[in-house]
Amino acid sequence: MLTKIPLLGKLDPFIIGILITVGIASLVPADGTALTAFTWATKVAVGILFFLYGARLSTQEALQGLRHWRLHLTILAATFVIFPLLGIPARVLVPTILTQPLYLGLLYVCLLPSTVQSSIAFVSIARGNVPGAIVSASFSNILGIVVTPLLVALLMTSEGTGFASGAAVRSGLETASSIATVRTTTTTYESATASGVPTVKPS
Repeated sequence: MLTKIPLLGKLDPFIIGILITVGIASLVPADGTALTAFTWATKVAVGILFFLYGARLSTQEALQGLRHWRLHLTILAATFVIFPLLGIPARVLVPTILTQPLYLGLLYVCLLPSTVQSSIAFVSIARGNVPGAIVSASFSNILGIVVTPLLVALLMTSEGTGFASGAAVRSGLETASSIATVRTTTTTYESATASGVPTVKPS
């Protein structure tokens, strides 16, 4: 029905779904028990997405994705260098356009690794290099476990400038270590499971 609208008809159904979801979430945000349920549903959905795309790849395709080191370096540089450099100058917009909390939120987003679902889904929609996207998304999230807390501790101090204290860095590393244990276990399980699934070539 929505695709019959001239403008929406040119968009991929996945993008339309994202826009509708954002609209609903803005008007009726989840709270309480619903928030917990949606949080777990999101984690399960991301895990299923990662598994399905991994299961569709043969071992040879996965290895080919690993060999594209220039692609991975470019993506990692954009994620952990270019985006933070774009976020820092936004401070000049405070307080005329951005409030201090909104600026810190914007800066925090610039320090995060790429999301698995968007990295893989949008590349697949564009019929791009899905194996490369999976490997880059994995690298980005694994490095982000350590790099993001360090960037946050370095750039997001209480004063908003200068270096973070040693306590802040230690706190970030402790958090990173805890997350790393969970993510490493999950990734190992997904990889082992995916390797035993018969290969289905992408259409």
